[in-house]
Amino acid sequence: MNFKGKLVGVTGAGGFVGSHLVEALVERGAKVRALVHYNGRNSWGHLDDIDKEIMENVEVIAGDILDYSSMFGFCNDTDVLFHLAALTSIPFSYRVPFLFEQVNTRGTMNVLNGCLGNFPSRAIIISSDEVYGDPEYIPMDEKHPLRPKSPYAASKVGAEAMAMAFYHAYDLPVSIIRPSNIFGERQSTKGVIPTIIAQALLGNEIKLGNIEPIRDWTYVKDTVNGFIKVAEKGLAGRVYNIGYGNGNRVIDIVYMVEDILNKRLTVSQDESRMRPNKSEIMELVATSERARAELNWRPVNNIRGGLIKTIEYMGNNLDSYREGYQV
Repeated sequence: MNFKGKLVGVTGAGGFVGSHLVEALVERGAKVRALVHYNGRNSWGHLDDIDKEIMENVEVIAGDILDYSSMFGFCNDTDVLFHLAALTSIPFSYRVPFLFEQVNTRGTMNVLNGCLGNFPSRAIIISSDEVYGDPEYIPMDEKHPLRPKSPYAASKVGAEAMAMAFYHAYDLPVSIIRPSNIFGERQSTKGVIPTIIAQALLGNEIKLGNIEPIRDWTYVKDTVNGFIKVAEKGLAGRVYNIGYGNGNRVIDIVYMVEDILNKRLTVSQDESRMRPNKSEIMELVATSERARAELNWRPVNNIRGGLIKTIEYMGNNLDSYREGYQV
């Protein structure tokens, strides 16, 4: 698929990953219709940080995926639809599981219904590697059983099931992506990597929760390129993992940041950053061989290169990271 001149819808466009996707699509010649969550601050989220020339090719619509009827209008005339809008905090999902089911599962159904009235050439649903739960084997491929361990993960399993139901029942050309842990510019300190970098730039003590879990940390621009490859070449009714396929512990990230900054860091435990009891998954590393073989997706960066770019960005925007670290 050539994106030049195509109208591409992106839900969750004001978020960390969504804003990078909007940039990448415009750079490929697309016109983007961007859905942002309405707020009283008149803010478009991270779209406010994007170059004004890029934003000239973006139509921003403030709305909500829970508004069933408005999704028909949002999806109207789109050639491709990327659905990223979601609640993502695992600790918060324990407090309000019903809200996560509504937004992540029912909201996805609303978006799929909007696509039914339009039938884009491809609808892309962004899920999460958290759906795998505790691994039976490493690295996990797309056939690995789904064993959600949090309300968040369960809501994503529900969203995937809804997407596959629309594919089978209505022939909607939908694909599902399970990205690994994404990091990069604009990510808030809800993420592990930004909170490590922010604390390292502001001092020498790094306060963290569990430092032993292993994740496949993948730089955001490589992840977004994977999203676009799925839209270009991916098969309908297919699931694709997108990640480097390499696992590193949380403490290993501290060591890498320490080396890049050439700065001695100490680590202490912050109970507020511990995941809820029984929700922790000690190792999440998935293989992206399907994406490599079928889509010719190849990451341009690696974890160290991504860390260097993220550190540079955060160093240039340090004032916005001074107010503490969110759970």
